[in-house]
Amino acid sequence: MPKISQRQLLIFLASLKSYVLSMRYDLKSAWSNYDDCSYSVAARADKRLVVAQILQHLPYGKVLDLGANTGHYSFAAAIIGHDVTAVDSDHDCVQYITTHKPLIQALKVNVCNPTPAIGWNNTERKSFWERCNPDTIMCLALLHHLCISNNTPLDYVAKLLSEHCEHLIIEWVPLDDPKAAAIAFNRIFPRYNLDVFKSASAITSPSRKKGRWQIQNAQSI
Repeated sequence: MPKISQRQLLIFLASLKSYVLSMRYDLKSAWSNYDDCSYSVAARADKRLVVAQILQHLPYGKVLDLGANTGHYSFAAAIIGHDVTAVDSDHDCVQYITTHKPLIQALKVNVCNPTPAIGWNNTERKSFWERCNPDTIMCLALLHHLCISNNTPLDYVAKLLSEHCEHLIIEWVPLDDPKAAAIAFNRIFPRYNLDVFKSASAITSPSRKKGRWQIQNAQSI
């Protein structure tokens, strides 16, 4: 094997460093521009205003934004003063938040398959939900993905969210919404309707006064 001189090695390392530094990652995920293609400018502004108004009436604390996409509403919470963690299963969305919105902690997590407790006897590292401990959860334009794409019953979703927060801001997405209809693909979901969701929320919502559930209709936001 021929020997490589120190000079040749340094030249190679300098070339390699230059190549690595020149690399650029282009966001190509369908979710990285989801907000832009799903809402008109006016509808997006109205939705952000509603979310911001709700957040302003809540005590300052930890906010967990589930299915945050590029963190548009996470940022609305952060600039008010909340400590925000944005969660999405899409790498490009998380990368975008990390790069462009440093006020927000972004995590790549699949809500339907979150990080479990690990280590010796599963006690060295806590699970995702044990580490979060949010005061408020935002679940905006996510419900149809949980219930239709992943076949999770509405009452399961309501129970999960109620167990992990004191305040919930949730957007109801009806089956006749174009995005929900595309996911359903002519399948029938008789238990996916607003009455069932309100009923499930009423059962699982904390009975103490500090428990709050905010249901918004996607079509009116």
